[in-house]
Amino acid sequence: MFVRAQFDYDPQKDDLIPCKEAGLAFSTGDVIQVINKDDGNWWQGRVQGNARGSAGLLPSPELQEWRAASAAQVAPAEAPSCSPFGKKKKCKDKYLAKHSAIFDRLDVVSYEEVVRLPAFKRKTLVLIGASGVGRSHIKNALLAQNPERFAYPAPHTTRPPRKGEADGAEYHFVSAEEMARGIAANEFLEFGSFRGDMFGTRLDAVRRIHECGQVAVLDIEPQVGGGR
Repeated sequence: MFVRAQFDYDPQKDDLIPCKEAGLAFSTGDVIQVINKDDGNWWQGRVQGNARGSAGLLPSPELQEWRAASAAQVAPAEAPSCSPFGKKKKCKDKYLAKHSAIFDRLDVVSYEEVVRLPAFKRKTLVLIGASGVGRSHIKNALLAQNPERFAYPAPHTTRPPRKGEADGAEYHFVSAEEMARGIAANEFLEFGSFRGDMFGTRLDAVRRIHECGQVAVLDIEPQVGGGR
């Protein structure tokens, strides 16, 4: 079982952990492999991506929920100090998060379960968004910062080349007839029209990027009514 942590945890600052040295430190966003969760309060796991990382104790979701409910509880000064490890069951039940009305008003997410997927050969990153949201900026940043990993399949278009534009650089310039034949033969991943000209991304352009071991970056703007 793998989970993504939704909070930072430092066992050295936790007064509830049975042994601070046995605790597992992690940060928000870390993926943790849960090895054992038989104990209701303390799970055992290790942080993924840390080759030398050993397994350790981490608080269970129930314990984190109890912490949140206890922090939100405004108790009288003379109220007894209780924890889920108290000897008196009456005291324990009174403050356990699952029995607390305060917890019903809290939105506590300690861990998000995730699935480890096997690596696959063909990879494509699709940037989708309306005009002006920054798709081109993200695409250009990826291509500039890591050109060995990312590549952009130049679209095909029926638009005449402008001054200084080279065929195959930013666009592949084709005739309307050639574009129509390709569309009819299902050779395009996506296509559309803009100001009377056709634009589209051919599947073989994306496949060539995959064959080079790179990630194809697609910059797509959702359309309503056929515009590009």
